[in-house]
Amino acid sequence: MSDTALEEAAAWRVRLAEQALDTSLEFAAWLGADEDNAAAWRQVQDRWSVFSEHATAPEVIDLRCQALAHAHETSRGRWVQAKRLATPVRLGIAAIIVAAVAGGLLMWKRQPDVYSTRAGERRVVTLSDGSEVALDSRSEVQVHY
Repeated sequence: MSDTALEEAAAWRVRLAEQALDTSLEFAAWLGADEDNAAAWRQVQDRWSVFSEHATAPEVIDLRCQALAHAHETSRGRWVQAKRLATPVRLGIAAIIVAAVAGGLLMWKRQPDVYSTRAGERRVVTLSDGSEVALDSRSEVQVHY
C-alpha cells in the first residue's frame, strides 16, 4: 500500500464526514480503481472507528467539558480585565477632550477684538462697555478687556 493511497483515503474520510455521507459516486470510483485504495480505505476506516468509539466515552466527554469550562473562564477573565481597563482609559480621553475644548474656548475668549479701517475710511465704533473709538484712515485698534 502506498503513502499516496493512504493520504487519498484520509482525504476521502474527512470529505465524506464533512458532507455527512457514507459514500458518493466519485468515492466509489476511487475505491474500485485500485486494490491499494481499498486497503488504504480499510486502514483509515479502522483508525476512524477507534476514534469514534472513544469520542463517546464518558471520561472523554467529561474531559471535554472541563476543557471548555477552562477555556470559557480564561477568555472571560481576559474580557473582564479589558473592561476594567477601558473605564479609566475612557475617562482619561474624556478629560483630555474637555480640557482641549475648555482651553480652546478660553483662548478664543481672550483674543482681543480688532477694529480697523482701510485707506480713506473713517469710522466710529461703539465698544461693549459703551465707550466709543474713532478710527481714521488706515488705523487699527485692538480691544482686550
